[in-house]
Amino acid sequence: MIKQSLPAVSPITPENFETFTKSDKVVIVGFFNADDTTSNQTFSAVANTQRDDFLFGATNDESLAKAEGVKKPAVVMYKAYDEGKAVYTGAFEQVPLQTWSKQSAVPLMGEVGPETYTGYMESGLPLAYIFVENDDDKKRLGEALAPIAAKFRGKVNFATIDAVSFGGHAVNLNLYLGPVTTLLIV
Repeated sequence: MIKQSLPAVSPITPENFETFTKSDKVVIVGFFNADDTTSNQTFSAVANTQRDDFLFGATNDESLAKAEGVKKPAVVMYKAYDEGKAVYTGAFEQVPLQTWSKQSAVPLMGEVGPETYTGYMESGLPLAYIFVENDDDKKRLGEALAPIAAKFRGKVNFATIDAVSFGGHAVNLNLYLGPVTTLLIV
């Protein structure tokens, strides 16, 4: 509900920057010059389209852009997981920005469940399911596969799935879940 109660794009200042960027799991901030109407309009269009998914803020403060190591116009995603920050480097257009935000918001090694499944499907990328039976398997396989997930970030999403609770999903994918944990990319 926080996302809907705020404006599509919240104004960011040096005073509220730190608080705003930590106010949700994923926060996206645009850095623009005040007179750059094209970038502002593009960013606002992205924010209006994805405001149910992410918090958006914008600033024209040069000291913030410098402190964050970006050159205006820029868009930075702040995350409460993984590397904590992702900088957009593509064309400053609505569709590429929206695609980037959906893909970049997906954790490097996440977990598929009822609350995350839609996000994985909407990312538009293949999903590598890692069926695990317990937290030890999840930790062990997550650590072992993290370098591979990092190498293929933006091309394939990697996520564990509880084989006990969602083992039936393996059947839907024509998999047999035997004593060895299964990895499948679909």
